[in-house]
Amino acid sequence: MMIAGLDLCRRIERSEAHALRRLLEFGRERFPELHITVTELDGVGIAGYAGQDSPFNQAVGIQRDLDEREIDEIVGFYRSRSSATAIVLASFVEGDLRERLLMRGFEQAGSEHALVVDLAGRPLSFDPRVEVCVNSDEWADHSAITFGAGYAAEPLRFISGLMASDPSVTALAIREYGQILSTACLGKERDGIASLFADATSPWARGRGFQSALIADRMARARSAGATLARATANPSTSSERNYRKNGFEVLYSRTAWILRK
Repeated sequence: MMIAGLDLCRRIERSEAHALRRLLEFGRERFPELHITVTELDGVGIAGYAGQDSPFNQAVGIQRDLDEREIDEIVGFYRSRSSATAIVLASFVEGDLRERLLMRGFEQAGSEHALVVDLAGRPLSFDPRVEVCVNSDEWADHSAITFGAGYAAEPLRFISGLMASDPSVTALAIREYGQILSTACLGKERDGIASLFADATSPWARGRGFQSALIADRMARARSAGATLARATANPSTSSERNYRKNGFEVLYSRTAWILRK
């Protein structure tokens, strides 16, 4: 059983911010015409922008309560880009920030659990069904269509392609008869933390253990690469959360998203 201390929670949030910053910086270098932007928030987190209606337009890694000037800075960053403002808050952030966001017109828009597993001493092995997907377009098509419930909207397709082609990310897949049925990513992060994310299984292939196989395989790959901890996120009480917990992950804290419409 992992002891969940505040230092570990903050370490995971810093890892989340680092991962988003790294991905957006890679996108900015590859697609300068899209004006992808990431900015530091006075040491309390980052704000990222990846194009209109991108799911990565959000401020993350918030470590403490924000004053009104800092909230104004975040809102101004997104309004100057004609984007809604999204602030992701961890449950360990103290103060009355949530109440003040409500007073400013923000709405709570969903929550997720941050899960962590200690990789030391576990009987981990690579799954022979899992392959490294070298065709980033093929991987991105499956991921975007699955997340988009059958329709790959352009912002989602772009982000999926960016993740699959990022050199710090390993895009993985399980296929049958040449067709991809399940996809996922493994991110290499600092401080000995690996991130498991972008799990997506085709609706007709669910219930066959593919996500769990990809989780276990990524845990083995992460430890082989030198990671000591692996992190993931999942919506509460979902099959994804159950699969992560089945593989030894524990809920460390929760996050909520707060949205201020354009």
